[in-house]
Amino acid sequence: MELRNLLSAYLLYLREERGVSDGTAQSYSSDLSDFLDSLDKRGVNHETQLRPLHLTAYTNEMRAQGKSAATIARRISALRSFCKYLVLRRVVDVDLTIQLEAPRMNKKAPKPIRSEELDKLLSLPDTEQPTGIRDRAMLELMYATGLRVSELASLNADQVNPEMGFLLCIGADGRERMVPIGAGGSYWVSRYVQEMSPVAPQEDKSGAALFVNRQGQRLTRQGIWKILKKYAGQLGMDATPQALRRSFASHLLANGADLRSVQEMLGVSSAASLQAYLPAAKPRLTEVYERNHPRAGVKPKPEYDNYGLRKEESGMAYKRITVIVLDSVGIGELSDAGQYGDLGAHTLGHIIERSPGLELPNMRKLGLGNIAPLGEWQPEAAPSGYYGKMAEVSVGKDTMTGHWELAGLRIDKPFRTFPDGFPVALIRQFEDETGRSVIGNKPASGTEILDELGAEQMRSGAWIVYTSADSVFQLAAHEDVIPLEELYNACRVARRLTMKDEFSVGRVIARPYLGEPGAFKRTSNRHDYAVKPPYPTVLNALKAGGVEVVSVGKINDIFSGEGIARTTSTKSNAHGIEVTIRELQRDFGGFLFTNLVDFDSLYGHRRDPEGYGRALEEFDRSLPDIMAAMKEDDLLLITADHGNDPVHAGTDHTREYVPLLAWSPSFAEAGRLEDRATFADVAATVADNFGIDFKTHGTSFLALLK
Repeated sequence: MELRNLLSAYLLYLREERGVSDGTAQSYSSDLSDFLDSLDKRGVNHETQLRPLHLTAYTNEMRAQGKSAATIARRISALRSFCKYLVLRRVVDVDLTIQLEAPRMNKKAPKPIRSEELDKLLSLPDTEQPTGIRDRAMLELMYATGLRVSELASLNADQVNPEMGFLLCIGADGRERMVPIGAGGSYWVSRYVQEMSPVAPQEDKSGAALFVNRQGQRLTRQGIWKILKKYAGQLGMDATPQALRRSFASHLLANGADLRSVQEMLGVSSAASLQAYLPAAKPRLTEVYERNHPRAGVKPKPEYDNYGLRKEESGMAYKRITVIVLDSVGIGELSDAGQYGDLGAHTLGHIIERSPGLELPNMRKLGLGNIAPLGEWQPEAAPSGYYGKMAEVSVGKDTMTGHWELAGLRIDKPFRTFPDGFPVALIRQFEDETGRSVIGNKPASGTEILDELGAEQMRSGAWIVYTSADSVFQLAAHEDVIPLEELYNACRVARRLTMKDEFSVGRVIARPYLGEPGAFKRTSNRHDYAVKPPYPTVLNALKAGGVEVVSVGKINDIFSGEGIARTTSTKSNAHGIEVTIRELQRDFGGFLFTNLVDFDSLYGHRRDPEGYGRALEEFDRSLPDIMAAMKEDDLLLITADHGNDPVHAGTDHTREYVPLLAWSPSFAEAGRLEDRATFADVAATVADNFGIDFKTHGTSFLALLK
């Protein structure tokens, strides 16, 4: 295709699908037209002729013309976006701008903040709250010491001595320096360590982080920056860690401190003698500090308490996170699979083996084929996303356990199962309350039980009750024999009865069907009635923090609506994909949680690897449309909740790792996320992004996404 035509299509995409303004589109048009003009001079006008060397030549050409660094950087940004679009539309196979480097921008140094304004800033944290005391101590240290934000984040508890009024800072080059922290810093750090820090003063603090988040993990540079930004925003200030560092030095020098002493405290001198810390230097540094720093002798009062976590906090890395669960798409046995009878299980691997020609090019571009050996697939040389796999630590391999762990819980007590059918007492009580008899009452697959008992159910009007290796009470009825509302009411009865401990199950599922004997087919009117999660999940935490949670598919049923603001039920994978794209096209910020269940219900349980493969192809073909609906500040996570190997013995789920793919239009890098120890890393990442207080055993990988 002609490059000019591709540019026109790209500009249309920007306006209609990405919703950019006319002015922004015109800016892209101008910059990219200049690039195409340059290509015309080289006789390059078709996408098949385009090579990375042409982009490099254009960059060199702009430098030779004397273009400013800002202009070159802007045009390279436009080229990156355009080339990502070409990859998205499969015009080219790889991003041609991967090796292209933009010029470094000379950023203006931040202005020092007046000491009066800093007094107000330091007084904002609510020191009646645990996080307030931490934040007050952190802000005091930033201004009192001039530490770089990376140095502050890397501080360990044993590097700070509030009683002596000093801290030992280890710079990025490994060199040490001793810096006074003043009366204010000493007071608040001492109070934080004594009252709030997870490391008690009397304990061995070697290697323990000084400043930690609510999960007890070391605060990152980004986390510290967001906290400072939050408080500065309350005062309408443009305060950054660099601005506090510059204020520290400026205020000392303005009040008579000598340059060498300030350099020593900042750690910026190249002279080794000024970088090393010497015990003999402490009195001199203390004298300089106490004589010249405006807050050195001020004993802060603990009644400064204006801080509280605000729902409108907006320092997240991504405005919206979408998690799509490909239900049951496992990627190889877990180490404890033998305990579940699942040795050798590999859902995705066996589907590929049984489906010649299965490619899934879009997921492979994200890194799916790089996670583990999969048939004859070769790893992607330059994946466009981050990839890895996650282990399940909860006990079990059912839908609810998997989803609840994705949402941050660890389930240590397995749900009750009924391998011999349900107790007679439960069945009789159910018959009495519903006015119909029960047939079946045994473990079975959904299709086999209909082949066996569907005709009898149509004649007698009885309920077909069956279960599986999962903790589930399933109720099947022909829609022409028993109306849907009666079926749903019966499920509500079963849900109430199975809340008793001796009969407890995780889910009650309505399984309506249609057709004639020999050709029965379950309909899309399935409905799940699940128990509520035993503890609040990240969905509850997001709701409490003012973050909108939208669910698609059976997510709402799995979580009993907990924490979910809006939900849409779906009738198929295709419908779920359609709804997900529609939600992405809405302008909302928050968390979108989608489950695509056909993989599990139509192909995994029915042991149909070829049908499973076709369903994966259907999703893979839809993935570019999903990605096209995303904005620059969107993050997409694709994963699963368990395995369901369609060639494994039996008809039930399998205990497996699940894949993890991460992609955002804003990614500048890509690569392996390494194996994640728990599904709950997803919840930790979501909570970390939105700045939500949520305790989980998972670990955020947000900082790894760049």
